[in-house]
Amino acid sequence: MDEPFFIVGASRSGTTLMRLVLNSHPDLAVPGETHYFLHVYERYAGTGEWTKAVEEFLTLCEDRLRPPVDLSEVRANLLSMTEPDFRALLTLPLDLWAAHEGKPRWGEKTPEHLFCCDQIVKFFPGASFIELIRDPRAVVASMGRSKWKSSDSTRNALYWQYVATTGHERLNHAVAPGKRISVRYEDLVTYPEPTLRSVCELLEVDWDPSILSFHEQTSTYLPADRAEDDPRLRQPFEADLHGWRNLLTPRQIAITEAICAREMATFGYQREGRNLTLSERAEIVYKQGYVTWKHRQQRHKHFHVVTAPPFGRVRRAVQAART
Repeated sequence: MDEPFFIVGASRSGTTLMRLVLNSHPDLAVPGETHYFLHVYERYAGTGEWTKAVEEFLTLCEDRLRPPVDLSEVRANLLSMTEPDFRALLTLPLDLWAAHEGKPRWGEKTPEHLFCCDQIVKFFPGASFIELIRDPRAVVASMGRSKWKSSDSTRNALYWQYVATTGHERLNHAVAPGKRISVRYEDLVTYPEPTLRSVCELLEVDWDPSILSFHEQTSTYLPADRAEDDPRLRQPFEADLHGWRNLLTPRQIAITEAICAREMATFGYQREGRNLTLSERAEIVYKQGYVTWKHRQQRHKHFHVVTAPPFGRVRRAVQAART
């Protein structure tokens, strides 16, 4: 029960909602995204740049751990190690933050850590995984409105399809059935109590009805700009499952359904089923070819990095958020 748990899935699938809900449990602490395995472990493990890895990750923690904690002692302990300990680099700051919150166990929420589940299990053999799945049309609509994601709906549909196939299969291969659960966003917001009881059972913690009032703590654990970006995170569960109809054009809906057709059927999502036009088919073929080429060109990067918006756009968004 002391092992951590990880919330994963496609971006904009409800992972932040699940994080806030579980963080409101009296025994569970779940901070903001750390991107540890993607941006720290994969970059620095085996390079000998231990000091740089420590400074980069703790700087990120100082930004993401809300409410903040003093990491000076953790920093000193890590830098005094004679050999790099990448497990300790992740656990020490999160252990401290959980203790600061008065909770015995922490979880971590970085959606694309879905692609790192095999390495996570090496670090934490008893770790549990909560995979969020959401209607791809809703994901594409949400990504298109985010300053952090690509505005290209076709590429975003390809991203969802990749997560729902490669990522989902990797999770099922690396993690034992009793240590993982797949949760549909639609079930979470429509039937929150039975859905969350299943999650609590996976995590071996007692059910606590206080987690249904997660929204009362949102302002404490989420940056103001993020909470404003999605007001539903500051409200009780809301089952608005078809808002994507007002955000996507018929062309975007048809293309998304065509790309994600098989996986939509697997996860129980009904398609509208309009036949594609010749130009829509051509767009899919072109974007599939482009993304495949970029992925092969940058083999060291994950698919979600290849389909992300240009770095300059991300950098400007980060600067704007900080000011």
